[in-house]
Amino acid sequence: SRARNGHSQEKKEKANATTMSLFGTPGGSGGGGDDSGAGGNGWLLQFKAGKMTMTGTTVTADKRKGLVYFKRADEMLGLYWRDRSTAVDDQPIILFPGEATFYKCKSCPQGRVYYLKFSNSHRDFFWLQEADESKDEALCKKVNALINGEMESGLDQDEEEDEEEGGEEEEEEEE
Repeated sequence: SRARNGHSQEKKEKANATTMSLFGTPGGSGGGGDDSGAGGNGWLLQFKAGKMTMTGTTVTADKRKGLVYFKRADEMLGLYWRDRSTAVDDQPIILFPGEATFYKCKSCPQGRVYYLKFSNSHRDFFWLQEADESKDEALCKKVNALINGEMESGLDQDEEEDEEEGGEEEEEEEE
């Protein structure tokens, strides 16, 4: 009985930690300008990015400053978008390996528009807000590796860049 109660207490503590990290303090560790997880919040990867909405074939930027971060909860990977001015998160997008791919939007060559395309053809668009756009391609590869379970965290940024794997071009079909 004591072992069972100890196990139950562990589950409660883990659930409380997850709840606290999901609804962290305003301004928490949102965006330090890099794409690594921040200490103690359980984020696997983060980067500054705004949301975009698609109406017909037109994609429009939401002007708010945002933060995209990935986090595991109950063994599932979630993509979260947070308004950096209010520290309020949107509903997470739950991702499964092979279900979605992160692409650069080639029909917007002057912008830093990326989208998450799902196997059912649904797309969620984002515009990158990180200062250093030279890291965009590496970030895109990290997002895809994380979604596909090929890496557990974006914390090992330097190792990832050193091991670049032949630079596979992702297929692209745009409106």
